[in-house]
Amino acid sequence: MKIFLQAPNDGQYAYDNWLKGRFPGHFLYGATHFKDFGIEMVMRRHRVYKSRLMKALDGARQILFCKEHYDAVFATYHSGLAIPVMMRALGLFRKRIVVWHHQPIIKSPKWWREWLGKIYYKGMDDVIFFSQKIYDDSLKVGKVSQDRMHVGHWGPDLRFYDRVLKEYPPLRINPITQTI
Repeated sequence: MKIFLQAPNDGQYAYDNWLKGRFPGHFLYGATHFKDFGIEMVMRRHRVYKSRLMKALDGARQILFCKEHYDAVFATYHSGLAIPVMMRALGLFRKRIVVWHHQPIIKSPKWWREWLGKIYYKGMDDVIFFSQKIYDDSLKVGKVSQDRMHVGHWGPDLRFYDRVLKEYPPLRINPITQTI
């Protein structure tokens, strides 16, 4: 299996530096473990845009016109993913989309945004939440069915930070003289 990794940061830079031991793995939201399960990755090329529209267009272009074969999209954040998600909801994009959701799904006070949001979330095959609380709050809104919602307990890459502490132990400052 091969996935297209959609990240709002430079995923390739983070992954390459994680391999070298210079970057913690938690910013890749589980992608550092894909190889252990026989999953290969195609990475989105990182570009910075001030406009959400330009970011969405670039994300769609990279996902829809990727020259490499991939089976699913794995997004660490839904930013830049709106077009493929809406296409998936409308049956125009066939690959599965899995998204980490960083905050609870909310009910919009505007009827048209609520209607659009219901369509939008139909385009996500699986939604991963950081905690049970975010999951529970999102479940109450009813935009995503429970069978597509998951809790992925996310936290810091402790092995990385343990290694950093061994290499660079904290400085001990004398409280009286304020010297090291």
